[in-house]
Amino acid sequence: MTATSAATGVWALDPVASTATFTAHQLWLDIHGTIPFRSAQATFGPAGELLNAVAELDLTGLDTGNPRRDRDLAKPTLLDIRTHPTLTVEVGPGTPAGDGWVAAAKINARGTTSTAQLQITPTQPESDRRAVVEIRTTLDRTPLGLRAPRFAIGRWIHISVAATFTRH
Repeated sequence: MTATSAATGVWALDPVASTATFTAHQLWLDIHGTIPFRSAQATFGPAGELLNAVAELDLTGLDTGNPRRDRDLAKPTLLDIRTHPTLTVEVGPGTPAGDGWVAAAKINARGTTSTAQLQITPTQPESDRRAVVEIRTTLDRTPLGLRAPRFAIGRWIHISVAATFTRH
């Protein structure tokens, strides 16, 4: 699964072997957290090109290591997790860049959509049935309607994903 390989077909995410982490700035601290995956899959064309990918993350499993903060993030003014427990990401197509791709993504949370530019890089050699990629982006929280003063939660959220895929 490199920008030049013939990884043709559909690859499914292994949610147990994959992690999605984020960092947001709060006052003078960096707040780190994780969100578990529900599922994801990526489709590659005959020349190994990334055609598209879709991922679902389980916001009910969001964990910052601080239960009070997690409850605050679940409130209607922020992630509104009771009403919208899933975050979805629609990616692609990808454009080759170095050893990987860049791709536009639509991020859906709270019933609202925002966009981000992803950098996707293979981190382990692809085998016939397994591939690992790193995905990085910076998300502007304001288009998603996450209402909080900027001093309480910074505008930009840094996202890093280590994703393990297996060929379908």
